[in-house]
Amino acid sequence: GGVLGTLHCDTVQAPNQQRIEIFGENGALIMDDWNVTLHRLKTPVQEFLETDKTIKFIAPESEAETFKFEVVGGGHAPAIDDFALAILEGKEPAITGEDGARSQELVAAITLSGCRGEKVSLPVDRSEYDGLMEELRRTRKLPSD
Repeated sequence: GGVLGTLHCDTVQAPNQQRIEIFGENGALIMDDWNVTLHRLKTPVQEFLETDKTIKFIAPESEAETFKFEVVGGGHAPAIDDFALAILEGKEPAITGEDGARSQELVAAITLSGCRGEKVSLPVDRSEYDGLMEELRRTRKLPSD
């Protein structure tokens, strides 16, 4: 198994837009600004490719459902406020330490894969990742430079 993906992140792109597209065997999830649309395929991609006999380049049929989310503030302030309130009220914050650890593990995998130019598995090999971080601190440049 495995997945090939492309990730582009920046904070100075104009126009400033929040967009994430994730495509899979059974559909797609697209977040455009704060609206999320789930596209459920009526036929999985692989089955469609194997059975569709049309000569046109057409996409498989899908059903779409859009969810609208309210934009709350900007930056990290709402998460910090929620964390502080959770401490005061003795409840779980909306974003837990486990959520943060999973995000950091994904960032570590993306960094390691990008710098080494090869696939990596989750969880990442901690000694290999630590070695890369030491190399980056020491040389102050990416290995591909």
